[in-house]
Amino acid sequence: MTDCVTRTGDDKTMWLVTLPEIITNNSTRQEENLVVILSREESWGPTSDHFPDGLYRVSCIMTLYLADTELTKTQTFTAIYWPQQKALHLFTDEFRLERRLQGLGLGSWITQQFVLWARGLPPATLVLPIEISRVDEENEENKIRRDRLWHAMGFRFPAGETSSMPLRADELQLPRGRCSTLRVEPLVSAVRRLEDCYRGLQEKIVQLEGKKRSQKQLITS
Repeated sequence: MTDCVTRTGDDKTMWLVTLPEIITNNSTRQEENLVVILSREESWGPTSDHFPDGLYRVSCIMTLYLADTELTKTQTFTAIYWPQQKALHLFTDEFRLERRLQGLGLGSWITQQFVLWARGLPPATLVLPIEISRVDEENEENKIRRDRLWHAMGFRFPAGETSSMPLRADELQLPRGRCSTLRVEPLVSAVRRLEDCYRGLQEKIVQLEGKKRSQKQLITS
């Protein structure tokens, strides 16, 4: 539909997600903060027999703002609900996090947010099959990752197939993170906490500088 109008909802949900520091024998992965925004869009078009209320498409969009050394990169995941077909495309593109973000519980948390949104759709909504690449099917590590994530959500893959069997929205399950130390906070309260932390550090610096001056005076007196 080319003449539809897309409206973004005002009820954006924003988080600060903190990935934990990981220390191994060979390296140290520093703690990292991500800003995550979940927004909803509705696309409306002219009413017709097929679209009696004009609602053509409903989208749930999650954007990750990834801190980098010199610039901020983004990664976006989108789910689309088609009201007239009563069908849900849970992920319009292949769901794959950057490798450095894998294995920290972030993937499970992201899919949890989409499942929670999908649970607000009509229960009989058809969840369209998840498509994975042939590489994922042939690579043992990818198969383990797939089984852990997609199976935990309720998806099943026939042997040797790269397309999952369909299921209904009310059959979707919340995947559980594996002892994740991921910290998720509403962005507003997280910013307030960081500001308090910053002020506390500034006060500490002032105190230390005062002690330093006092000690210097004692030495020179």
